[in-house]
Amino acid sequence: MWLPAPAAEAFASGRAISQDAIANRAGVGNATLYRHFPTREDLLEEFYRDRIRPLREDARTLLATESPAWALHARLPLRRLTAPRPTRR
Repeated sequence: MWLPAPAAEAFASGRAISQDAIANRAGVGNATLYRHFPTREDLLEEFYRDRIRPLREDARTLLATESPAWALHARLPLRRLTAPRPTRR
């Protein structure tokens, strides 16, 4: 599905932005944005799907060529599991 670049940029940065501002920055009318994404949650859900799509495609490729256990091992981000926790200030 179509995802306006300003929405992806805003969600990735953590900045707050209204759907009207996203439509304006994307160069489309409010009605067009709301037709595709009736709620902010719909827009955020598509952003999430867009971000994980490459991971899903990689997983499908690995599962087609490797055993499930090896595919999981190949994609498991071990550095995230072993990285030290940040200290609170």
